[in-house]
Amino acid sequence: MARRIPPNLRVVHMLEALAEAGRPLTPTELNGQLKWPKQTIHRLCQTMIENGLLERHDKRLQVAPRTMEMAASLSRLAINRTTCHQILVRIAQEVGETINFVRPEKLGMIYVDRVETNWPFR
Repeated sequence: MARRIPPNLRVVHMLEALAEAGRPLTPTELNGQLKWPKQTIHRLCQTMIENGLLERHDKRLQVAPRTMEMAASLSRLAINRTTCHQILVRIAQEVGETINFVRPEKLGMIYVDRVETNWPFR
């Protein structure tokens, strides 16, 4: 029995399948990878095309500029987090204390990252 994919994650699985293929796919090829009902694949593809996430070229689907921009933004976010974490590690080593990086929000503070000290007790 096929594993059930929650509806809110199906678009992500479709984008992953296109990314792994490394080339535009037909809906049939996409269906061969995902093994979902054809009508589900076609409905989601149409919705993604209408919302600028996919483009159709010669019966093949490829990611649209909107999706590429989103991927680039997520990549930049990950790089920024890594850089921030490295700075926190360096500060924690220098001061020998646990370092928390928090940012203010309307309802309080949001913990973004934390680097713990090497002390045996916390």
